[in-house]
Amino acid sequence: MADTLSYNEQTEGWPSYYSFFPEWMEGMNNRFYSFKGGNLHLHNSNDQRGTFYGATSSAIIQFCANKSPLEAKLFKALSLQSDTTWEATVATDEVTGTVLTNYYEKKEGMWFSNIRFNSNSVITKNRSFVGIGNTSATVGGSGATRTFTFASNVPQSIISIGDTIFYGTTPTQGGVISSIVGNVITATGSTLPAVNTAIGLFVMASKNVTAESYGLLGDYAVVTLVEDGTNASELFSVEFDVMKSYP
Repeated sequence: MADTLSYNEQTEGWPSYYSFFPEWMEGMNNRFYSFKGGNLHLHNSNDQRGTFYGATSSAIIQFCANKSPLEAKLFKALSLQSDTTWEATVATDEVTGTVLTNYYEKKEGMWFSNIRFNSNSVITKNRSFVGIGNTSATVGGSGATRTFTFASNVPQSIISIGDTIFYGTTPTQGGVISSIVGNVITATGSTLPAVNTAIGLFVMASKNVTAESYGLLGDYAVVTLVEDGTNASELFSVEFDVMKSYP
């Protein structure tokens, strides 16, 4: 992938990358001109941001959050001091999470959101996973319903309706919990274990990451912010709600 880089003579540095690829660039009379396809283009002459030669590109900012690099941390929430919301991808050295633009809530002039795991992330050491135990009977049910029976009552202070069942040594999704009665869990869904699975099947549950935020585990986080609009957007600061992870 090619980039156009800009150089600032006053700071003697390279402040930014750009998505346009001109054939020639020239500054004259405090204006910036470029040539593309043999045509002359005057930059910064309209209100549409991120639009060059008739094509629109996203504004992207990427940085690394690495405070206390020797400590394992939980990156729980993201806040922006900005006049618009930016879609965020937060990738730690362990997992990846996402903040979409409609996840944010505005409070006291800043945009706040929990960081949610990507839906395809199945990492059992995440704090959102809770062990339930081994089944004491064969898996029951039929069609889109399965029942998991255990030797003792399921602790409903930990396991909840709406959690997702995973089973086996190589975790396989077994549906979403629809009811808990005593020592029996009923799960529904399209991806379910075969009926009459052997007794002793190990079962776990993953909390609903939309409703509950356990944070992204990692020593550091690489954050990518994306703004797709063509209107002016000012981003002043980015903050994390981070806590130390205790084993």
